[in-house]
Amino acid sequence: MKSGICFLLPVFCGFVFVTRVTGNRLPDEMISGMNGIRQTVDMPADLFVADTFRMPNIKIEVKKDAQGRTVIDTAQFKQAARTYKAQYEQQLSAFFVGKPFPDFALPDPSGKVWKNSDLKGKVTLINTWKISCRPCKKEMPALNELMKNYPDYQFWAISPNTSREIKEIVENTPFHFTQLTEGKQFLDDNHLTAFPVDLIIDKKGIVRFVLYGGDAETHKRLKDALDRMNAE
Repeated sequence: MKSGICFLLPVFCGFVFVTRVTGNRLPDEMISGMNGIRQTVDMPADLFVADTFRMPNIKIEVKKDAQGRTVIDTAQFKQAARTYKAQYEQQLSAFFVGKPFPDFALPDPSGKVWKNSDLKGKVTLINTWKISCRPCKKEMPALNELMKNYPDYQFWAISPNTSREIKEIVENTPFHFTQLTEGKQFLDDNHLTAFPVDLIIDKKGIVRFVLYGGDAETHKRLKDALDRMNAE
């Protein structure tokens, strides 16, 4: 059963107000302020989108300034972002690690259908992303460079978008991973609803690592995990 992320904000007092978010969106008056901070701290664009896992309450103080604009405590926001990231990655790891990668049959932009059998025999990194995710696009050059260091590995990307949409995007913003498209149902069914997520799968098709986020720290951990696979 799906459940939304729940944010508990302080009770109304002066310019501070309370809102409890249990759906798939924050109140409209908060979106612009959070978008601005989101860019500053370089967190995933879907940080506040409802997820299929239940997250702990995260407290963020929200105020209105003299012009009626939303003001959010940056330190609290950063802590909330770190908490969300850690919780989501932990729950994804519990769901995936040590188990076969779930069955799938997804097309690439040329129409070829890829399946679980294509995973066997090589270490595979699967990145999940979508075209509306700005951090996903921002990390593409770094992932392209990472790919060069592991010529014997497979690098795939799964997106909920259509083949046509993905083809248009990667023509303008090169992303050299094998692109698997039309994956919305697969991603939803497997709790991959915030982006980007990276899953490392061994030669037997077993998930070994799951990492969430597109920042430099996550890329370092991703490289370390790939190196560990290389050493086996």
